[in-house]
Amino acid sequence: MLDYRAEVFIHVARCLNITQAARDLYISQPAVTTAIQKLEEYYAVKLFLRKSWGLELTPAGVLLYRHLKELKKTSTSLENEMMKLKGTLHGKLSIGAAPTFGNYILPHLLGHFSKSHPEISYNLYIGNNTQVYASLKEGKIELAFLVGILPGKGLVSRKIMKDELVLVASPHHPWSARESINGNELLSQPLILREKGSSSRKDMEEAFAEMGLSSEELIVIADFNSFEAIKQSVQANLGVALISRWAVKDELEQGQLNCIRIKGINLTRDIYAATMPKARLTEPASRFLQIVYKNPGNFLP
Repeated sequence: MLDYRAEVFIHVARCLNITQAARDLYISQPAVTTAIQKLEEYYAVKLFLRKSWGLELTPAGVLLYRHLKELKKTSTSLENEMMKLKGTLHGKLSIGAAPTFGNYILPHLLGHFSKSHPEISYNLYIGNNTQVYASLKEGKIELAFLVGILPGKGLVSRKIMKDELVLVASPHHPWSARESINGNELLSQPLILREKGSSSRKDMEEAFAEMGLSSEELIVIADFNSFEAIKQSVQANLGVALISRWAVKDELEQGQLNCIRIKGINLTRDIYAATMPKARLTEPASRFLQIVYKNPGNFLP
């Protein structure tokens, strides 16, 4: 394992921000500052320069960062080999996921995985595709689960399952008595959507375009970054919503929401597992991906 101070330094060097590093490591800002100071005292050099926009690595900091990254890779390989010899897995698995997967699918997969590997702990970051991709690039997470349009090039990705956006309404809404609507009828009803920039919103806008509808024509009464807020608002008859079927599975089964088909449109999208190219995954991450690649649907209620 790397020295604690080295781990802190790597995080600070990646994000060049003390506050962000403290948040990522779940420690205080003074603790981050102290760790950096101790390294600077040990090597008798300055590792960072303070700028108006944040921190900047000194030449000594660049050198140390390069070597510590290589040492971290070697440390990961050593940990993996030792775990294989011991026959049990331990450590922390850091995962980032889009809300659909992170809130409604991933917990079931982790529960299944934990039965076989009870000594593993987890760090889960949920954000939109762009945010999760940024965390993966910065090394804050090992694995990313992305929904719909992939946010960047260079990812090693694999389709693992499907998602579907469905139109839902309150049981008291007039559309709940109908099996389907025409796409242009969406122009007559208040809509509740995911926030701009989310993968769901981008997929919806593409679907609207296929129907010949402009986003500007729609009556968007609210956009939320929370599935729960969207579901509660639809149940309160504030409007209708396009939302992942996974997110409303329970509400549809319990009759709290009704699903209405939109004629002539297919709103399915792919869910991907992704890593950075040439990433040296920890053994827990590798084992977890093996389960995900098989058929994650087998572990869902």
